Amino acid sequence: MPILKTIPSTAKKIENNVIPFSGNGYTTVSGDNLTFTTIQRDPNNGRPFSNLYSSFKLPVTSNSGNTWPGIPNNSYFSGLNQSEAIVIKIAKDTYGELIDGRTIHLVIPTGYTNGAAADGASGGTIDLYSSYVTEANWSSDNHPYAAGFGHSVNPTTADVAKPSTNIAFLFTDSVTNNDGVYSTPSNSCCTAWSDGFPSSWSYATGTEPSDPPVGYENGNTNYYNMGINASTRKPPVNITENGDKPVGIAYLDKGFLVITDPSIVDSFFYSGSSSGATGYPYGSQGISTGSYTGMTQVTFTSSTSARCEFFTFEKEWLLSVDCVANNGEFFATENVTASPELHNGAGGSVTAVPGVYSLTGGTQNYSAYISEVGLYDSQDNLLAVAKPDRPIAKAANTTQTFTLKFKY
Repeated sequence: MPILKTIPSTAKKIENNVIPFSGNGYTTVSGDNLTFTTIQRDPNNGRPFSNLYSSFKLPVTSNSGNTWPGIPNNSYFSGLNQSEAIVIKIAKDTYGELIDGRTIHLVIPTGYTNGAAADGASGGTIDLYSSYVTEANWSSDNHPYAAGFGHSVNPTTADVAKPSTNIAFLFTDSVTNNDGVYSTPSNSCCTAWSDGFPSSWSYATGTEPSDPPVGYENGNTNYYNMGINASTRKPPVNITENGDKPVGIAYLDKGFLVITDPSIVDSFFYSGSSSGATGYPYGSQGISTGSYTGMTQVTFTSSTSARCEFFTFEKEWLLSVDCVANNGEFFATENVTASPELHNGAGGSVTAVPGVYSLTGGTQNYSAYISEVGLYDSQDNLLAVAKPDRPIAKAANTTQTFTLKFKY
């Protein structure tokens, strides 16, 4: 049995680091990894999925939107209260612990082009971008409006590694608000919802940014910067009565995007999909009748028709354990070559434990050489073994510290 020493709690430390997921963290999802399903609030129209309204904290009745925490009825956010929606599922293995809510760029097929009806046989695409009400660099929108759909706000200072609501809101320049005006950002800092996105991310050329977003280690301050003093800034969301109009919600830890805006939902161009929805060019024509059963888990083979780009991260947990061999500790050995019977008495000396030899107190003083350190639980079960790259000398009158680090 090895010599065991209790490790005090002060010698153990757990910390976590945020690191990019699967390489540099930038991901483009399309095809089978991006599926579309139409849901409706009415549970009696012949289609399932009305239960998802409750799961996504959407109003289950037309009046229940009035109960959203802190969201006034006269703001454009009340427009999220709709009877139909499109749920977009991002495959779980394509993102890490969280999708950064500042970084989403979604391209979806539409039968409308910039608010005008297009030929039903040849749809175009529409671009949606994520943003926050909170003007700070969190990994999700740390605002009470977002908390109405997700977790509570975090009362501390902004940090991408800290938990927050896990919610972001989706916007587009290509639909009109209630006044017939295109829904570009109302903040004077920006002219389009794509502002603040890195120009180096070009889907057409297959290039991705080399730097992570602002807030991460070595992050580029020009990438997705929600800070109020940023030189290159993402547009924040104006929540006043005549402010900005969200067209959907991103659930960042679950990998779901929910589009609620009627002009997008009604004109969603299912023609060209690889599965389902072949009878009508637009989604709404089947939703209201309940006759459209093919609008479930619809995918698009062409990534130019439907794709989602974002930055995602995971957390790396690091357990550090300091194992200290103090003066007078761990200088004995079970190595039989230390027996005093060998080397004409020039070896170590016997101890009270049979087969264990002290390397001091004999005819000479030697150092023991530590070649591995084991960690045991309270029942003396071996949990882990650490091996240095070379044996470490440990004399009786010295102290040696081994710091063991475990990454998860």
